[in-house]
This record gives sequence, structure tokens and C-alpha cells, in this order.
Amino acid sequence: MNHFGLCWQSINIRQATRRNFLLFLILMLLQLTASPMRADSSQTVRSSYGPPETSVLYEEDPTRVTVGSRHLGKVIWHTETVKREVSQQADIALRADVDVPDRNFKMTMLIFRNIDVSDPASHTIELSFILPPDFGGTGGGVDDVSGILMKPGEQGRGVSLSGSVAKVADGLFRVNLSNIDEQRSRNLQLLKEAPWFSIGLVYHNLHRAVITFEKGKSGYQASSVAFGG
Repeated sequence: MNHFGLCWQSINIRQATRRNFLLFLILMLLQLTASPMRADSSQTVRSSYGPPETSVLYEEDPTRVTVGSRHLGKVIWHTETVKREVSQQADIALRADVDVPDRNFKMTMLIFRNIDVSDPASHTIELSFILPPDFGGTGGGVDDVSGILMKPGEQGRGVSLSGSVAKVADGLFRVNLSNIDEQRSRNLQLLKEAPWFSIGLVYHNLHRAVITFEKGKSGYQASSVAFGG
């Protein structure tokens, strides 16, 4: 190999070494910046309670020939111990996983307390829907949540929780419960004592539905842990 070839090879080696060193520095910086994020990330411990309880999905008949349809499902109750930041006190949230198999309908409800007393919402209820793209060929997804009722039974009249509903993203809604003293006390009492949840839905095709689910023994146990006895 001539002198030019040796020099070019030497330059290539130095450039490769320099590139490797730079890559090493970049990786080190990424690790250093990632570490605090992992330390501050959510730490969740989930506990499940008892056997599944009953859920029911009521839907308008798209043809409007009949009143509607009733689909049976289940709900599994959990509590989650969540610590969102290292400096933050751990808190307990109530979680319900609802599944209606014959409609491919899945929903998760998470209720957690807002620790900051100045927050305009005492509690936040997050509703996330996991639905197939065609959703049985009729629904097409959830476009709106009309509110949350607490009911004495599947068919009974309900009492609405005081708060406001906001759509965060497709399939994700947030209900902020009122922090006004009287309304906060009433909401908390309903969350603790009412046997059934009932949530009004509007699909993308504007047909309406209601998902209702019971606490049962499992839900009352989880609620007692999350909200106090």
C-alpha cells in the first residue's frame, strides 16, 4: 500500500474513533437525562378485589324499530396506589375495568383525588374506551359522555354527580368533580354508598348508549379502601 493509502487509512481510523467517542458521549448524556425522568415517573401498585360484578350496555336500535338492545358484561374492581412524583405523597385511586364481550366494548374508569386543595376539582374521573375501529359496524366509537349517574339498581332512577365533562382525546374523557363544599360532600357520599354507576354515551354516529355497572361486594371493598369507610 502506498503512502497515500496509509495516510487515508489513518485518517479513516481517526474519524471512526472520533465518531465512536461522540456516540459514546451522546449515549451517556441520554442516560443522564433519562434517569431523573424514570425516578419521577408514576409508581403504581394495583390490587384486585373479589370476583367480577355485572355490567350492562344499553344501546339504541339503529333502525329505531325497537327500543334498543341490552348486552351483559362484567366489571372488575381494583385500587391503585399511585405516586406520580418522587416528592409527592402516594394516593389511592379506584379503578373499574368494564368488558362487554359480545359488543367488543371495553372501558376503564379511574377515580383519583386531587391532592392540591386549591384545585377546582375535588376528584377526577378518567374514562378510557378501547373499541375496535368498526365497533361492531354500528358505533364507530364514543363521541361524547353526557354525565355520570349513581343509581340504587340497574333500572332505578339515578342522581348525577356534580362536575364537568371534557373530551381529552379520542376515546378518553375526564370528569372533574366539583370542589364546592356541599357538592363535594354529596359527590363523595354517592361514590361511597350508591350501588351502581351509569354513564350516558353518544357514539360517533349520534346513536346513544348507556353503560351501567354494579359495585357489588368487590366494588364496595375497593371503594372503602379508596374513599374511606
